[in-house]
Amino acid sequence: MTKANINAKMMKNYESDTLAIGYSTNGQYPSYNFVLEKEIENLDNKHHNKIQLLGKLRPYLLNVNNKRTLLNQACNLKIESIEFLLQAIKGDKQSILFIPTAAKELEILDDEFTNYYICQNAQGTYEDLNLLYPYLEALNIDYTIYPLVLYQGLLYQKLTERFNHLSSPLIQNQDDLDKLLQTYDIDVHTLLIYHPRQHIPFYYSVKSCSFMDLDNIDLSNIHSLIPFLFSEGKHYQQDVLTKIPRGIEIQPVLLKNREAIHYFKQKWDSGN
Repeated sequence: MTKANINAKMMKNYESDTLAIGYSTNGQYPSYNFVLEKEIENLDNKHHNKIQLLGKLRPYLLNVNNKRTLLNQACNLKIESIEFLLQAIKGDKQSILFIPTAAKELEILDDEFTNYYICQNAQGTYEDLNLLYPYLEALNIDYTIYPLVLYQGLLYQKLTERFNHLSSPLIQNQDDLDKLLQTYDIDVHTLLIYHPRQHIPFYYSVKSCSFMDLDNIDLSNIHSLIPFLFSEGKHYQQDVLTKIPRGIEIQPVLLKNREAIHYFKQKWDSGN
């Protein structure tokens, strides 16, 4: 038969447990199908795990309100988020550690927070948590979000406006501050930077037990300094390294202090 009389296409098939695709060059160059096959295999490998996980999540979403929207938007969830939802449905993991910073110092969390879902977003964005939140609510998951913030500042207030089941900040009173200080080896010659760059920077001096501007502090007798920051990011670079004279020992930031991380974990596990 001539091409004009053919009303069917001869297609090459690719099939796995997650994809079934028929493809053809439409008679232009059949040998090119071998190139396409390799690309389809790579495509399958790239999406294989996520499609499998979505397939396990789908039966639960078929029984919720607004299921069409949730089914469509689930494609945008990270693999880690889908895995967490499946574990949370079974009751195996229902705690979310939300890190509102782009900090890279997260390796130390792996040992302590194995039963938490670690959700990290740059400050003020909340993409992953925003995507995850409707599924937690729709599936009636009994969860708690633990935000890695020091106090009830602007960032925490924004979180309370967006999300339910939110744990308290890490420092609510002097007792919390004292316990966190005990994770460091400090003496009267140690200076603690509590939270810089909050409109007018303020600092906490262990020696005088008062808040003051770092520019007005006599640093000549200070031996070491504790930056109460989670990471060595912009604030660390601008407010610590550029203002502290040489010779003063700078202690690790919070996400590099294993004892501090252990304290956070104990505090949250105890429900405080």
